[in-house]
Amino acid sequence: MARKISCFPAGRGGEIENTLPGIANRCRGGFHVALERLRRASGYNGAHMARMSNRDRIAHAAAEAKAAAEEKAAKKATKKPATARPKRTAVPVRMKIVWDVMSPTGVKVKTFAYPDKELAEAETESLSRTTGRSHVLRANKVPME
Repeated sequence: MARKISCFPAGRGGEIENTLPGIANRCRGGFHVALERLRRASGYNGAHMARMSNRDRIAHAAAEAKAAAEEKAAKKATKKPATARPKRTAVPVRMKIVWDVMSPTGVKVKTFAYPDKELAEAETESLSRTTGRSHVLRANKVPME
């Protein structure tokens, strides 16, 4: 359970949870007073904690980095090796070429087999003459049945 801190003198109420934003919003004296009360409530005592010199700070950071590296190496050593997964082989799809007679808007009108190119050209010419719009003959790859 969170400890309660009073921002007001005893007997005036105003008990709130010991979170800094809640204290700072309700305490007299603003943020710094609220921060000091929160530190006291959590057991922080600035007199017993000395400032670190740069040499000590660097040594402390190096020790933390060394401990993190050892932990990472231990974790990597316990990790089981990845098993090779079987690769999926793509099934080759056989394709064939057909002739498509296309309308001017790109809609397929008729399809002819590849050896029937002369029939496809004749159909393209007849459709162009009868409709008055130019039809086009296109080679198209489709999967074999």
